[in-house]
Amino acid sequence: MSIVKYRSEIDGLRALAVLSVILFHINKRALPGGFAGVDVFFVISGFLITSIIYKEYYAGVFKLSKFWLRRIRRIFPALIVMVLIVLFFGKIILYGPDINDLGKHGIASLLSFANFSHWLVAGNYWGGAAENSPLLHTWSLSLEEQFYLCFPWMILLSFKYCDKWAFEIFFSFTLLSYFLFLYEVKFHPAAAFYLLPTRAWELGFGCLSSLYINKNKKSFRFHLMPGFIGLILILCSFRFLGEDNGVTFLIAIPVLGTLLIILFAGDSNSLVNKFLSLSPIVYIGKISYSLYLWHWPILVLSKQYTIKSHIEFSPYIIFFIIFIISVLSYHIIELPFRNKEKIIYYVAPFLVLGVIFGFYLKITDFSQDISMYNKTVWYGSLYNVNPNCDWPESVKKRMNGIVVPNRNSIEKNIYSSGGIFRKYGGPKPEVMVLGDSHALMWSPVIDDVAKYLRLFAQFSGMRG
Repeated sequence: MSIVKYRSEIDGLRALAVLSVILFHINKRALPGGFAGVDVFFVISGFLITSIIYKEYYAGVFKLSKFWLRRIRRIFPALIVMVLIVLFFGKIILYGPDINDLGKHGIASLLSFANFSHWLVAGNYWGGAAENSPLLHTWSLSLEEQFYLCFPWMILLSFKYCDKWAFEIFFSFTLLSYFLFLYEVKFHPAAAFYLLPTRAWELGFGCLSSLYINKNKKSFRFHLMPGFIGLILILCSFRFLGEDNGVTFLIAIPVLGTLLIILFAGDSNSLVNKFLSLSPIVYIGKISYSLYLWHWPILVLSKQYTIKSHIEFSPYIIFFIIFIISVLSYHIIELPFRNKEKIIYYVAPFLVLGVIFGFYLKITDFSQDISMYNKTVWYGSLYNVNPNCDWPESVKKRMNGIVVPNRNSIEKNIYSSGGIFRKYGGPKPEVMVLGDSHALMWSPVIDDVAKYLRLFAQFSGMRG
């Protein structure tokens, strides 16, 4: 059991973050900057993890093994169940290579390197390959898990050997990470988005807020106005940031807003605290992890199922499904496993099962059987209007208009009459439309326009 004091407004902040991410993924135009909810989560994680380590270390009860076991209880049971279910339904709904990629991402999600996997395989977070990956969202979980693995060593060493300078040390690391982020944004934006060294500054500011509060708790006072400004900054980020701002210095705006709320909105008398501490908002914050886990695969797989079955789902129905499954996940999986002492005995077998299932999807050939279809035939030569090209007889027979007997005849008519599709003896066309049956479909409209403009139009296309 953690000895860190519970702050209900932090759960309220989680609720704002997760709802913004879900609304962004459902309708980007409605909340174009909703992706910044992930950045809010990063700051909160840095604050809470540092607070736990700080309190337990100076109380003399901190152990790395217990810290990591708590992280496993918190993250992996729901994550493993989600990945297994997504792999199962993904195999049914997705096609060929998409299933192979799903297997790769499933393994990466379970072994905590999904951010590397999506960086290398999917690339741009807003690209088509990424948007069709049901496990894309696990990149942020893997990044946090990598942080949980590395960060405790750093902060314990700073507490032990240079306690007085701990804040300054982590402030330097945070600034270094931010400047690295700015540099990588310019030259390697995808890497800047996915990888820990360029994202650590967001977690780092959460860490600094915890160190500042704990080291100045005797003199520290909450203030009303900064917390209100912080909330405004976050809400404005959700509304006015866009995809193009996802990997720019502007992402510091919601980070700063979160920092101000953590530092100054702890007073229960402040309006920000009262708003974020409302029971419905706090409950959404409590189930925010499950909401985050389930919303993206449900959105992606429902979209793919619509393509396959032509059955379209209303966004309201999808949101309702996401909410119900998340509530079940929270009460049936998350809560019961948080206090399981021998969590490894529960997690390990299903983790191995998930990796094996993912590997099977990765290596299996799921390409469609096309033996029943006609062999693909290249008809590109039908659209070749190069005068120096000797067209085969089969092409000539498909032409609408004159049959050109040879190349000399082609060249003569192209250069003397304006085109090979003009019939002999007619006037030189001023408008020419060449194409297939789709081009001929537009010929009446184009002909009417040409007549209105007193132009002579000539049409020709391939039949079939």
